Amino acid sequence: MRHLIKEWKRITGEIKDGYLYLFLDFDGTLAPIRKHPREVKLGRGIYNVLKKLAGADNVSVAIISGRKLSEVKRIAGLKGIMYVGNHGLEAAGPGMDFKLPSAIKAQKTISVLRRKLRERLRCFKGVLVEDKGLTLSVHYRMADKKNWEKIARICMTAAEPYRKQRKIRITAGKKVWEIRPPAAWDKGRMAEKLLNRKKRELKRKVIPFCMGDDRTDEDVFRRFKNTGYTVKITKKNREASMADYYLRNVREVSFFLREIYSLRRRA
Repeated sequence: MRHLIKEWKRITGEIKDGYLYLFLDFDGTLAPIRKHPREVKLGRGIYNVLKKLAGADNVSVAIISGRKLSEVKRIAGLKGIMYVGNHGLEAAGPGMDFKLPSAIKAQKTISVLRRKLRERLRCFKGVLVEDKGLTLSVHYRMADKKNWEKIARICMTAAEPYRKQRKIRITAGKKVWEIRPPAAWDKGRMAEKLLNRKKRELKRKVIPFCMGDDRTDEDVFRRFKNTGYTVKITKKNREASMADYYLRNVREVSFFLREIYSLRRRA
């Protein structure tokens, strides 16, 4: 992966006259990851530049998060942008209110697993079983490391019968297990849906610019590998990823967003 800031001058020439659609992950991209999800906040600097971008010409903004939709909307607190929650299963914004039908059907199974996992994991200090409506997340970042393997085994044992029946699927993130509906739907599919919608609306080319730090963001990178700009947030430029570029941290993301706004202001 190449460092985005070092390549910025060249990229500017490629995108300066185009319409950009920014697809931005939240935790670890727009805001630093914290031990507890409730501790995460959007910094004032990034909030201000996103607010400016939301009102700028030739650019659209979508925050695509694993959090439930209502939560990411509350934390970000921005108007005029698209919000996507639960890894693409739900979305809301200008002219859109979306929930994947098959995800709604899976809610009963998700609810059953929530009760089972809370019962079986309550003896482990630092484990959070988070009910996100359409999905379930088991966070173990704050648990004792010596218990991580045991926690994973309990999660898999509880979820496996439902996975075999194709009622759910299980994915891994950064110190989190995700239990999701079985549909072949993800952040990448949702981002593509939004991009195509914008293309039809504008009747012109729209360039996707995608940023994220987690495994689920690889679905977005894979979707736009040859048609847009894909940026992994990581300190390891040799990390295996479908992204073409990288930024090291949230501070560099903030710098990049300011550069995008400056470019659009001059256009």
